[in-house]
Amino acid sequence: MLSKLLKYEYRATAIYFLPIYAMLVLVSGFSYAVRLIGHNVNKSGNYPFAKLVDTLITTFGSLYVLLAIALAITTFIVIIMRFYKNLLGNEGYLMFTLPVSVEENILAKLIPAITWFFGSCLLGVLTVAPTFWGGYRDFFNTFFYEYSVKDFFLDLLLIVFFIACLGLSFLFYYLCMCIGQLFNSHKFIASAAVYIGLQGALQVLAIVGVVLLMSFGGDFFLFDAIVDFISNMEALDGYQMAYIFFGIIDVFVLLCAAGLFWIDCRILKKKLNLT
Repeated sequence: MLSKLLKYEYRATAIYFLPIYAMLVLVSGFSYAVRLIGHNVNKSGNYPFAKLVDTLITTFGSLYVLLAIALAITTFIVIIMRFYKNLLGNEGYLMFTLPVSVEENILAKLIPAITWFFGSCLLGVLTVAPTFWGGYRDFFNTFFYEYSVKDFFLDLLLIVFFIACLGLSFLFYYLCMCIGQLFNSHKFIASAAVYIGLQGALQVLAIVGVVLLMSFGGDFFLFDAIVDFISNMEALDGYQMAYIFFGIIDVFVLLCAAGLFWIDCRILKKKLNLT
C-alpha cells in the first residue's frame, strides 16, 4: 500500500516541481548557447554585438537565480502543506480511514519530500555550470580536481549525511504540526508557535550543554575515553579521520530522525485531533 501512496504523492507534487525544473533547464540551455555565441563574437571583434551578448548573459543569469529562489520556496511550501492538509486537515478523515498504518502515511509524505528536495539540489548542480561557467569542464576541474576512490567514499558519507539531515528537518516540521494539531483552533498558527518555541529551547539547551561541558567536562565519566579516542585519531590520515567523523555524525543524525519519526507516529496514533 505504501507504493500506491507514494505513486499518488509523486503525481500530486510533480505538477509544482516539473514546470520549474523545465524552466531551469531551458534558461540554463539558453545561457550556455549565448555564452558560446559570445565566445565566438569576442574572437571576431564585433564589440557592439558583444555588449548585447553580455546583456543576455546577465539577464539569463538573473532569471536563473530568481527561478532557483522560486524553486526553494515552492519546495518548502509544498512539503509543509502536503503533510498538513493531507494528514491534519479535512483530507485526514480519508487518509486515516485507508487500510494503511500511520507509519506508511508519514513515509508517503517524507520520502517524496526528500526526493524532490534532493532532486532540486541535483538539478541545481547540473544547471549552474552551463549557466555561469559556460560548460562543465571548468566546473568539474574546479570541484573534482584529482578525484580519487577515497573522495568517492567520503562523498557517499556526505550524501548520507545530507539526506539524513533532510529527513531530520522534515520530521521536525512534522513534529511541530503534530503538536499544533492538538489545539482546538488556529492549529497552523499553533504549529508555527511550537516550531519557534522548540527551536529556541534547543538553542538554549545547546548553549547550556556547551557551558556545562566546558565547566565540568573533566568530571564526565566518558571524558577520559573521549580524550584517548581523539588522541588516537591523530595517528590517522585525513581521510580516515573524515570517515570516522562523518560515520559517527551520520549514525547520530539517523538515530535522531528515527526518534522524531517514532514521536510523530505516537502523536498521530494516540492524540489525533481533526476537529
